[in-house]
Amino acid sequence: MPTWAAQRISRRHETLIRWVLFVCAALSVLTTAAIIFVLLSNAVYAPGARTAFFERVSLWQFLTTARWKPTDGPGGHFGIWPLLVGTLQVAVIASLVSVPAGLGAAIYMSEYAHPREREFLKPVLEILAGIPSVVYGFFCFEVHYSVGAQAAVQPAGSGDFNFQQSECGDRGWHHGDTTDCVAQ
Repeated sequence: MPTWAAQRISRRHETLIRWVLFVCAALSVLTTAAIIFVLLSNAVYAPGARTAFFERVSLWQFLTTARWKPTDGPGGHFGIWPLLVGTLQVAVIASLVSVPAGLGAAIYMSEYAHPREREFLKPVLEILAGIPSVVYGFFCFEVHYSVGAQAAVQPAGSGDFNFQQSECGDRGWHHGDTTDCVAQ
């Protein structure tokens, strides 16, 4: 095959690949736009509702009220203030922990680490950065909850977990069912 023919076939393949990649990218953008449209349209005009959400609830009330109880009467209560404050608290606390740790690790890696140490630590940090933060949060929650639950709920000397002090007084520990008081 002559060189010009190979180049022509190569250009056709490149053009085909570019179009396939463009279609994939456009499809993902259109899918994202459709998801956002459906979420917003159902949030503003819920299926079966006669009026829009913000016709019933003012934006100020929605943002500043601390009570969320949509089943409370015909109007309900739709306040997201605690959600906003909690989100900001988590973001600030996470930033206070992660920014110094990240900057410290970056400065150490670039200025102080030995090349062999950097060669080992850089891929490790890249792998850790690739793990979603939800996984870290779930891991920390599980560790914190299990350690805290064991310390707070487990009576001294007991090998079993999830026990509560008996409603029967000092006659022992049971699984929280007060019908056991009669049998003890």
